Amino acid sequence: MTTSTATSQSSSTTEPTREEKTSFVREEIVGKMVCGYMVGDIKRLLEIKVIENYDGNCNFPIALYVFSCMDFLGYLFAENKYNPSGDTAKRINAYIDLFFTDKAKAEIEPHKTEFVDTFRNGLSHEFFPKISGISRINDSLMSISEKGYWVMDADILARMFLESVENLKKFSTHVTVSCRAYDRYSEIQKENIQSKTHTVSSSTARSSMATTTTLPLELIKRLDADDNVGVPSSKGDTGVAGLEKLNRKNDL
Repeated sequence: MTTSTATSQSSSTTEPTREEKTSFVREEIVGKMVCGYMVGDIKRLLEIKVIENYDGNCNFPIALYVFSCMDFLGYLFAENKYNPSGDTAKRINAYIDLFFTDKAKAEIEPHKTEFVDTFRNGLSHEFFPKISGISRINDSLMSISEKGYWVMDADILARMFLESVENLKKFSTHVTVSCRAYDRYSEIQKENIQSKTHTVSSSTARSSMATTTTLPLELIKRLDADDNVGVPSSKGDTGVAGLEKLNRKNDL
């Protein structure tokens, strides 16, 4: 497919209806991405047996993964629209305020500043939390180590997130909320396509039985097979959910 053909096809797409947006959010974003991928990954991670004083307990991966989920979902569902490439603390705190239980929010409230700055940002950018620790065996979300630094429990944070999903599912049934989440998700994908059109499009064109990749309805395109000559096929991956279930209105 030539660039001009792709451009012409993209410009001919139509805006999805509110019903289509709501259906996409319910089935793909909440149903598959959140309840499937996110919840499924977290539950599998929590099944990893903790061996005290031993490496490989996945303290950091569990905590960082949960922060990543809250960051992404906070951007999609918060009433205010935050910068998708910034405003990390605002997006995570928006998710907590909207969906965490009152008990969980009460535990987090005294630690909101270090919650993102120390733990999320430290894990993301410096590998370690900043002058603090991550556990999997404590009885409360936040505790103090023998040396006097803060310790956050990854398992408790993960369970708080799992509990929050029930509130997210209820919240996302509102049409206005679903349309807002769809539009923000769509914007992210449009920017991805604009920056790496061939790479992103190629990844959506070919799928194996274990592969799922989602673009919003109006962005789905079918590519010519010639575009993928010489590119090896994936044996399986998890993209963002449910391409095979979407209605290809604008296929060539």
